Amino acid sequence: MAAHVGSATICTAKEDTGMGEEDIEEALVTVLVTLPRDCRIRMASYLPPSELYGSYALTSTQCREDSLCTTLPQVAWGEVYCGSDVPRLLERLAHPSYQRAFSQPRTRLKLLGHTNLLRPDISWEDLERLARSATLAKVISLDLSVSLSSPSNEDYDDDAAATQRMQVHDVPMSFYPRSLSWALARSLPNLMEIDLSNLSSGPMEEGDTVSELSIFGNETSPHLSTIRWENRVGGCRFLRGNDLRTLENLKELHLDGLVADFRYDGGFGASTYGFFMECAGYESDRCIFFRCNSNLERVSLVGARYIDQETQNEHPLPQSMLIKFVQNTPKLVYFRSDLKQANVEMLREEKPEIVFC
Repeated sequence: MAAHVGSATICTAKEDTGMGEEDIEEALVTVLVTLPRDCRIRMASYLPPSELYGSYALTSTQCREDSLCTTLPQVAWGEVYCGSDVPRLLERLAHPSYQRAFSQPRTRLKLLGHTNLLRPDISWEDLERLARSATLAKVISLDLSVSLSSPSNEDYDDDAAATQRMQVHDVPMSFYPRSLSWALARSLPNLMEIDLSNLSSGPMEEGDTVSELSIFGNETSPHLSTIRWENRVGGCRFLRGNDLRTLENLKELHLDGLVADFRYDGGFGASTYGFFMECAGYESDRCIFFRCNSNLERVSLVGARYIDQETQNEHPLPQSMLIKFVQNTPKLVYFRSDLKQANVEMLREEKPEIVFC
């Protein structure tokens, strides 16, 4: 139970009561199991799956019964530690025990430790064979997000976030081999949602035509409709929407904290920055994500920024760029951004069907 009570709580109780640690834990467990079950279920709903089915379930008989409640949101989640080898990960997912685990109601796959994976020394044919054998047809949501290395507390502010982003530019830390995306796109044929939050987009090289998202195309992921990539640091080329243009059912983009840095575009840097500035000007109708915006309904770009090519300073996306995106996205009904209130009011007159937040 100590994993849930917390060392600070136990230390405070020891000071206040003079009781030993084991006595305090026993007393807290007694209090917990005397609570109404619906109250315990509500509390348990906030626990990570590993803690819910681990230490919480082992606390008492009542807690074990709580962990089996079918209304808990964790019931739909399954966490898998990747290890260091993509083929071995796929072999594990192909095992009958994993195949049974990832059926209804478990429809969400969360991968952990995937940034430690090594590039596989295996042919693409063998990798595809392993991926097909590891098919999880019931999984509709894939979570590849990682935690920011900066402290996520009251002291974490915009300046600290900007500092970390610039450090990431110099020393990329949150990458995983693209062969993992390639394999998962074939293992999860019914994928509807993907979360890549806090991962950095790999630098583009001459002749490089694949990225973390372009691999999830309409051919392998025809149902993919929602993409979440908060705090993405990567090139301006991504803003064209080329990576997403084949996704016929793409309806939601959540890209809060995005940083567009032309330096990630390698040899394409000058041309992609030129495209970026073209989207910011009113003399052109071109807008960001013009390759994939025909069916977009809900988009969030709060805190989105770019790196100026001349000064290499970080700035918010221009208001003109956000305005043009709204004007040129025909099915948009919800938009979160840093638009100024005057511009929001102007757009509301043009497009009253859109909710601005």
